[in-house]
Amino acid sequence: DDVRKKIGKKAHQIKDIRSGNKLAYYYRIAAVLAFMLTFAFIAIQYSSHLEPEHQNVALNVIEKNNLSGVKSTIHLPDGSVVNLNAESSIRFIEGFKDSVRWVDLDGEAYFEVAHNRKKPFIVKSGNIFTTAIGTAFNVNAYPDRSAIEVSLVEGKVEVHAEQEEKVLNETFLEAGQQVSYLENEIIRNGPFDVLDVTGWKDGIIHFTNADYPTVIKQLERWYGVKFEHPDVEPKWNLDAKFVNASLERV
Repeated sequence: DDVRKKIGKKAHQIKDIRSGNKLAYYYRIAAVLAFMLTFAFIAIQYSSHLEPEHQNVALNVIEKNNLSGVKSTIHLPDGSVVNLNAESSIRFIEGFKDSVRWVDLDGEAYFEVAHNRKKPFIVKSGNIFTTAIGTAFNVNAYPDRSAIEVSLVEGKVEVHAEQEEKVLNETFLEAGQQVSYLENEIIRNGPFDVLDVTGWKDGIIHFTNADYPTVIKQLERWYGVKFEHPDVEPKWNLDAKFVNASLERV
C-alpha cells in the first residue's frame, strides 16, 4: 500500500509538471537548437578560414625541369637521389608529407631510393606506376617513344598500369629485369644492357645495334642540337661507346 501511494503521488507530480511547464519545456528545446545552430555556424566559418591555408600546404609542389642538352642531379627531401636526363621533368610535394613519397616524371630519370618501409616511393610516368621501398631503377618515358620502359638495377619494385583509376595489370621486378608498357599492356623484356639504359647518367653514350632514328634522337637530346636529315634515311646498326665526348668527336 505504501509503495502504491508513493507511485501515485509521483505520477501526479509528473503530470502537474508536464501540464504546467509545457511552455518552459518548449523554450528549453528552442534554446538548445539555437545553441547548436550557432555552434555549427561558427565552426563552418572557422574551417572556411583555415581551408585556403591547408590547401596551400597540400599543393606546395616542387618542379624540376631540364632543357635539351642539360642533365642534373636532384636530392629529394627523404635522401633519395634522382639523376634527371635532358628534356625531362619531375614534380613532388615539398617534404614528402603524405603517407607515400610520390614523384611525377616526364622524360627519363634514374632513381636511387632511400630505404623507408613505412613510406613507399612511387614514380608515375604516363599510365605506369613504379613502387619501391629502397632500390635503384631507371624509367624512360619520353613522349616520342612507342613504349615506357622500367629497368631495375638493384632491389625489387612493383610495376602496374592504370587506366581510368583501374589497375590493368601488375608485375614485380628483380635486379636485372626490365618491362615495357605498350598499348595498355605490360610486357616483360629479356635481360637489358646496363650501359645502354643507365650509361647516360655517368656521361656515357652507348649504342647496341641502334638504328638511325634512335641514334639521331639521342644525340639531339644529349647535345641540345637539331640535325638536318637526308632525304633517304640511312640503314644503321650501330655499336658505339663515347665517354664525356664532344659532339665533334661523336
